[in-house]
Amino acid sequence: MPLVSFAIEWLIVKAYRLWDRSFTFDTQRTKQPGTQAYIDFYIGPSFGMEFRRAALVSNTAIAMILGPLFPLLYPVTLLAFMVLMVHERLLIVYWCREPPTYDEKMAVTCIKILRIVPLATLFVAFWQLGNKSILDNFTQEIMTKY
Repeated sequence: MPLVSFAIEWLIVKAYRLWDRSFTFDTQRTKQPGTQAYIDFYIGPSFGMEFRRAALVSNTAIAMILGPLFPLLYPVTLLAFMVLMVHERLLIVYWCREPPTYDEKMAVTCIKILRIVPLATLFVAFWQLGNKSILDNFTQEIMTKY
């Protein structure tokens, strides 16, 4: 989803910039009243780190909790992490303003949340692997009346 949201945001920003140039491709033309207004309009959006941290925590939690039952989640989560990492790097380098300086509060909060995940994994995996109806190979024929 990060690539889709980036594509939508990119299209919206390009449309606003095209409107600012009165639907011409002349980059010297603008409706902005001053230099600072021009810079603020064309500099790009701010970098929202909280959404990236939320994606990291949710991907990690889902992979750890449901991974014992669905082992395919581990490579899918790895792919999600790689896409998120490349997406973040490209956003920081080419698209967004300088990211705001965050204190360690957000990182500590993520670590506190991730401390709960192994305990939840323990209980859910115990239920998943101990439930006969999930992992049993028994099938029952459906009786139909004709």
